[in-house]
Amino acid sequence: NTVTPPTFSSNNNHSHSYHRPSSPIEALITTLHENLSDAAIIQETCASLKKLVLFPSNDSKKTTKTINAALLQTLLTVMRIYQDRSGENGERFNTRVQVDSLSILERITSTNTSYTIYELPLESTAEISQNIMDTVVSVMDVIIAAWLSSDKSNKERQHTMARLTRKGVVVISKLLENSSLNKQLILRDEHVRVTSDAIKMTQMNSSNNESSTSSSLVIILEKGFSILEMLSQKNNGTKGMLVRNGGTEAIMNVMAKNSNDAALQGKACAILSHLCNIDDLSLKQSMVSNGAIDVTIRAMFEYKHDQYTQRGACAALSRLCISDEARQIMVVNSGILATVQAMNKFQDCKEIQADGCFVLAFLAEGGLEVKYAIESTGALNIISKVVKRYPNDDDVQLNGTCVISLLSDM
Repeated sequence: NTVTPPTFSSNNNHSHSYHRPSSPIEALITTLHENLSDAAIIQETCASLKKLVLFPSNDSKKTTKTINAALLQTLLTVMRIYQDRSGENGERFNTRVQVDSLSILERITSTNTSYTIYELPLESTAEISQNIMDTVVSVMDVIIAAWLSSDKSNKERQHTMARLTRKGVVVISKLLENSSLNKQLILRDEHVRVTSDAIKMTQMNSSNNESSTSSSLVIILEKGFSILEMLSQKNNGTKGMLVRNGGTEAIMNVMAKNSNDAALQGKACAILSHLCNIDDLSLKQSMVSNGAIDVTIRAMFEYKHDQYTQRGACAALSRLCISDEARQIMVVNSGILATVQAMNKFQDCKEIQADGCFVLAFLAEGGLEVKYAIESTGALNIISKVVKRYPNDDDVQLNGTCVISLLSDM
């Protein structure tokens, strides 16, 4: 396929056809365009381009405050070509090209640098950003597959795979953090799946004690969770995409393997609570069947004094209590006690009280045995106080009085 030559923006904001390069960056873009099939030249050119972008001279800062669209168009073309062309040591992809290219993208998607795409018109920025997102995800798919099949004893290779994945996740998170772009980017299954896979890889390699690799794993997990948190607060379609493409599984995996991290547990519960707030009952039920209630209850017992964790957990449980299976899991795993303890501990948190009352009202409809289990925790006394405390909260009043009524029938 023929690649269209890049066009460069002139000082009067109009674009004109390809001309003799007038700056080092334009010269490098031209070199990339004219030598797309020469791996050696592409590698050296990407390395030079990275130096110019990461360490710009005063002259280049003046001439390229807004990154030229031509740079991105050509760079993204190079990334796609060399994601399937062998590099050094028999790699399926060219590691050097991808490291340097992702480093450039990492810099220009930051808003605090001389090189930025965010000073372009929003329409142009959104189109370019979509191309960046799609390309980075495509490359990451190849990288994660290579990481998954790599020899764990090869520390250098493990470090390289972690480093590449970290850079990709950081670029995606930066694009989504921009509120204007966030609304315009088109999200697809592969975007969510790659993020979920990256998070899973951090857990599969958590025993790696190499400091450089460990630091990459921490950033992947942090940024990956931030991406999931942002996506979980979007519409039902995006939430469904997260559930179907491993988002819930990745979150629960992290919760199970990081029980000593309070902040992580709290954020995970918050993300689950957003994901559960979805109209599709079949997706909710799949979360129930795959252990979402179990890990949430576990987090509640481990961090019973952490209001952030308890609030997210109670919200998640209130949205997952939808079936007989959910009721059974709650009873078997002491979910009743966890809920009542949260309500008792955080009586000033109206959200915990409202969600707790809903959970207990749902459970109390499960028969005499469940009612006795609720009563044995002292729930009746606590709910009576809650109903008096929040007389104007419809949810508390409706569900709280429902529990009191059901328990009174015993």
